[in-house]
Formats: sequence, structure tokens, C-alpha cells
Amino acid sequence: MNSDNLEFNIRQVLSELMEKHAISEAELARRTQVPPATINRLMAGATPDPRLSTVRPLAHYFNVSIDQLIGDQALTVVRMADKFNFVPVISWEEVSNSRDFVKTLNFHNWHAWEPTSIKVSANAFALVVEQHTIGVPFSYGTILTVEPDMEPKDGDYVIVYHQQSGSTSLKRLVIDGKDRWLNAPNENIQSILMNDDHRIYGIILRVCLPFNKE
Repeated sequence: MNSDNLEFNIRQVLSELMEKHAISEAELARRTQVPPATINRLMAGATPDPRLSTVRPLAHYFNVSIDQLIGDQALTVVRMADKFNFVPVISWEEVSNSRDFVKTLNFHNWHAWEPTSIKVSANAFALVVEQHTIGVPFSYGTILTVEPDMEPKDGDYVIVYHQQSGSTSLKRLVIDGKDRWLNAPNENIQSILMNDDHRIYGIILRVCLPFNKE
């Protein structure tokens, strides 16, 4: 493939992938740590022979091969999993600072990512259930996709941080007039009336159960 064709194919494929994933050049640069100017040159067709260090993180982010990114292989496989997004899997201790913490993560400095086909914001993250006592559908090892940018509604499962104890937990939100109650998934635990010490850090959008239970 000559450099002119390579330049055109990368620009065309990258444009298609960005449109499918609804991501801007600036956001793609932030998530992949590829300099914004480099992505801009790729989109403008001004980089006829991009380096491997440039195309590799882009291919990784879009879950395609390098051959697919440069146009040597069709994107058929990508279309079967249209609009996949990746959210970082963080620890429960990092939830209270998640909005700032997630912004620092990319494929170069963070290894734990959860793929999802649902639409999520740039602040979304995932958690792994670490307790054995919560029960189905929140069994040990279950991965929770959490969306901080949606307004919690009555009946939503939410991630709650309690400032006084410094603990983070999974609760079900029950709204009764002006009162907001936090119910544990395990019905044997008493409900808690929310106060100023409680802060909701996101709602559960997706639950991925583990295939193997220890």
C-alpha cells in the first residue's frame, strides 16, 4: 500500500470509528494519550506514515486490529459490536474521588477496563462486587457499570458514599415524598433515611454476572 492510500484509509476508518463511538478528537486524545495535534493531522490526511506508537493505542481504544485501522482489513467485526465503549474498573475506595480520578485514566496507565455497548458518559466507571453476602444479581465477582451523570430515580440501584464512616456501598433508592431511603439489596438489613452525610456517586446501568463462581 502506498503512502497516499494509507493516509486516505486511516483518515476514512478513523472518521467512521469516531462517528460510531460519538467521540470527538479532543476526547479521543484524552482517552488514548495520543497528542491532539497528532489526531488532528491524521484526520486532515497530513500524516502519510504514522508511527506504531500512534496507531496502536487508537486501535486498542476502538477494539480493532491495526490492519483494520489502516484499511487493510474490513471493519465487519467492529460493526457486529457497534458502538462499544470501555469504562475503567476502579476500586470501591476510589469512588469518592471518581470524577477526578477517571479523567486521569487511559489505556497506557490503566489495565482494567470493562466493555459495554450501552451509552455512557466520560465519567462512567465500573466496580467489582467484593462481598459474598449480597446475593443475586449482585453475586461476588459481578461487575457493575456505574453512571454518575444521570439523576437517580425511585427504585434505582445506586452507589452511595457515607462521609462519616468513609464507606461506599450498594443500595436501592426509594423516594417517598420528600424522604429518600436507602435499602440494602439484602432485605434483612434495615433501611436508612438519607441525610447530609450520604452522597450518591452514580446509578447502576449494567450488571455483568461472573461465569465461574468460586
